[in-house]
Amino acid sequence: MNVEPVGGFSVAVLAGGSSRRMGRDKALIEIDGETMVARVLAEAHKSAATVAVVVGREPGLWDGIVSVPDRFPGEGPLGGLLTALETSSTDVVVLMPCDLIHPAAASVDLVATTLIENPSLDVVVPVVNNRRQYVQAAFRRSTAVQLGEQFAGGRRSIHDGIAELAVLELPVEEPDWFADADEPSDLPVSSASLTKTDSRDNVPFGDDT
Repeated sequence: MNVEPVGGFSVAVLAGGSSRRMGRDKALIEIDGETMVARVLAEAHKSAATVAVVVGREPGLWDGIVSVPDRFPGEGPLGGLLTALETSSTDVVVLMPCDLIHPAAASVDLVATTLIENPSLDVVVPVVNNRRQYVQAAFRRSTAVQLGEQFAGGRRSIHDGIAELAVLELPVEEPDWFADADEPSDLPVSSASLTKTDSRDNVPFGDDT
């Protein structure tokens, strides 16, 4: 699927998860000699985004990488999204998880451009193989108020948080863009051999687990 990218948005790479099932910090696992978080950031910078930041890490942790601490550590993807929206300098924010195996700038441009070109929408969620990819969706910064209210009411998944917003579910036929690594067996063989958050928000239709 090809679109003419529209700039003026930002990318927030979510890197605040516990990596419980992986057994080590997923962001720092290397694939082909490069950490997973660096691979994701590289694709974010190839997109039409004007800025890319890492959410869930202390500032100054990595040279040349802008990072912000998660305002709600341990509270799941919705907390990370709120942090991204509330610290954003742009009106549209695209999420990317730090554990993507094949991160793609095209995925970022697709959801951002679709949202920017449809002002009546609040959120664009890509859907691949009947699975909503909430942690690779595009959000308007203005949704932070309603999402904050949902968070204060006890909701922690993005799926629940956006229930009352104007959401477009965008079919995408590129499953590789969304492949992530939750545990060692998900990694390429070369990376898994070096390895001794939760996917709650990549869920099938009708599922909220």
